[in-house]
Amino acid sequence: MGTAASELAGEGCLGKADPEEPVFVLRAQDEFAPMLVKMWCELVVKKNPDFRKTEKYKEAAAIYKGMEKWQLYVACKVPD
Repeated sequence: MGTAASELAGEGCLGKADPEEPVFVLRAQDEFAPMLVKMWCELVVKKNPDFRKTEKYKEAAAIYKGMEKWQLYVACKVPD
């Protein structure tokens, strides 16, 4: 599962991004983040049913499930 530490170490998707590429980061403290990541998974599966079998899908599913668990124990908020 992706974490801030792995991204900062350049091990995640941000490490693969072009320095000029626009990106958008969702944090587990964002009330809407788990739902949005799950929705992203569902949208990709609609376009490509085989996506569900990929490592990328499994990683994204682990991320939204991890976010849901995080929110059980740590206060989440609407983004400022």
